[in-house]
This record gives sequence, structure tokens and C-alpha cells, in this order.
Amino acid sequence: VSPPISIVIPLILFATCPHLLVLWHKKLNQTESSFRLGADSGWAYGVCQIGYINADWLADEGVDIFTTSGNIEAACIILSDYLSRYTTDQALMAYNQGEYGASEDWDSGIYQSDYSRAVQDAAEKWRAIINGTINQ
Repeated sequence: VSPPISIVIPLILFATCPHLLVLWHKKLNQTESSFRLGADSGWAYGVCQIGYINADWLADEGVDIFTTSGNIEAACIILSDYLSRYTTDQALMAYNQGEYGASEDWDSGIYQSDYSRAVQDAAEKWRAIINGTINQ
């Protein structure tokens, strides 16, 4: 019997891109794509909901957001870039709202969102599960 995809994907992501793991908690996954590999919101595509606006520059880097592996790789690239330039909360806000949308909040003195708080909480849960300190 295979483990459920809600467990498999986070473990794969943890191995390949630890920063992205935090996006895979069930509550947040519902927000992003409900684990639908070909999810299409009209402005973003795939399991990681990569904005179409990013497709061209990512393609120039050899990343195809329209494949599952490319979609996950794109999320790793984008989130890693944000994490290198912003606090964790700000990086998560930029991932969720787009950099422009998040910067408008920052200009208003808002440096944390419901989304970034929920992701941080989920990250703690996943770390505990992976470290074996709690059960799912």
C-alpha cells in the first residue's frame, strides 16, 4: 500500500527543497492547489501555483512550469530567492501575493499575513513529523 500523496509530496520536497516543504501542510495545500498537479487558477498553474507571468523567464532558465517537476523546481527557485532577500514572513507574503502585492503591504507597515503565520505554524508541525517527535 502506497502512502497518501499528502505525505509523499512533502517528503520529496523536504529532500529536494527544504524551504518549500512548509507549503505542503493540508490547510495551505487547499489554498494553493489541493494537490491537483494540473491546477489552473487562470493566473497561475500547477501544484505550486506558479504565476503565468513567471513562465517565460523560468523557461529561459530551463524550467517548464507546465510539468510537475518543473512546477516544483520553479517554486523552489522563487521561494529561495525571496528567502535570500526578505524575512521568512515577507518571503511567504511575496510567494502568496506576488512581490508587488506584498510590497504594498510592507509600505503600509504590514510584515506578516494570515498566510505567512499559517505557513510558519505548518512548518513547525512538519518539522516535528519528520523528526519523529509527533505523529501526523
